Amino acid sequence: MIALLPSMLLLVGAGITWAARHRSDRLTWGVATAFALLAWLSVLATLPALPTEFALSAWRPTSLFASRLEISLDRPAWGILYSMATALLGILLTAVARPAGGAAGSRVIMLAYTGLAMVAVMAG
Repeated sequence: MIALLPSMLLLVGAGITWAARHRSDRLTWGVATAFALLAWLSVLATLPALPTEFALSAWRPTSLFASRLEISLDRPAWGILYSMATALLGILLTAVARPAGGAAGSRVIMLAYTGLAMVAVMAG
């Protein structure tokens, strides 16, 4: 279950950023950056638990459905997750210095897309 923590944090962060989209840009930037930082730290926290595997479902009967729906995190996938979280955090941290810092909607899409891409990387 720890393998899903970074992507869950990013999806929750996307939801909270979307809910606060009518507030100031500083607030949505802060929320998005905080959740990206938490996801980055949680990717670092998963390193000692490698390799890890989480079965989402066991299809029955097994004679018809030989493959399971599972999330697996090994060292190569961890490196990809770490680079994705680092790139997202770098983009969000430097967005403040850009002339058009980006709207809340773009931050929501960045968080959600990265969270779903992390699940896709771990899908086995």
